[in-house]
Amino acid sequence: MRGSVQHTSVLALASMQSEHSIGVSQMHSNQPEVVWGARAIAQVIGKGEKATFAMLERGQLAGAQKVAGRWAFKPRIFFSMFETAA
Repeated sequence: MRGSVQHTSVLALASMQSEHSIGVSQMHSNQPEVVWGARAIAQVIGKGEKATFAMLERGQLAGAQKVAGRWAFKPRIFFSMFETAA
């Protein structure tokens, strides 16, 4: 199943923003309000599951927190870090 999922890195998303003059929030407007679990978060941010879990445990992902022992992630908060001031 991993081969069927296309991963896009956060850096690639940021470069796409500047190349195509569209905001990151527009590219991810169809994202759910909250994403649950490290595996699903990894798919949203385009990283491997182990790397994502390590970043979560170190507190390196804005918009992520543990709720009742499970990771919850708000993509809107994370991707808003890549928007440029108008």
